[in-house]
Amino acid sequence: WLNCTGPKLPTKTNEIRLQWNVTGRTSISPEDLKYATHLNELIITGRTLTSIESDTFEKMENLISLSVISTGMSAISHSVLRGLDNLERLDLSNNRFTKLKDVIPGLTELANLHYVSLANNQIPNVTEEAVATMSSLAEMDLTSNPLRCDCGIMPLRPYILDYRNHTKRAILFVKTDFCANLIEEKNVTVAHFIVDKYVRLCTPVG
Repeated sequence: WLNCTGPKLPTKTNEIRLQWNVTGRTSISPEDLKYATHLNELIITGRTLTSIESDTFEKMENLISLSVISTGMSAISHSVLRGLDNLERLDLSNNRFTKLKDVIPGLTELANLHYVSLANNQIPNVTEEAVATMSSLAEMDLTSNPLRCDCGIMPLRPYILDYRNHTKRAILFVKTDFCANLIEEKNVTVAHFIVDKYVRLCTPVG
């Protein structure tokens, strides 16, 4: 791992693993990565990191994989992801995101993006609007979020069914996660709620 203590980073490298612990600074700016324009993969981590400034990755047109993991970030603005036209994989796991709407707007213009991980965040709800926006993805990992099982989560149902049937459309992983709001019913997983036992509660009659 590269321990960043200043703005200059190695030039003409394909991959950088950046552990952010710059004293007195909680954000990354375009200046910090201005020498890293040739990267194919960038991994950023550090609990003291709470934000990334607009256009930080704008000149990284070769970037295919971006990971911002295990930080103190709770949102990522649309302008942060601007310019990542060739990005295919985005890993935002182990952060402090609580709403999909704090992430989704920045994904809509990334035409080549097919995988997003938001595993191990603090997201309780999934809206129909967010699901519609994510429908172009091949995979989205929502594992280990405190998802609430109610009728509001039903937009995930088609994607859970696709995962079970091994079809080739968008998949949203919830794996064996249990419903955060059904503590007394210990055996109810998110997938079970959406697909099987409770679907009748959220299906219009007639």
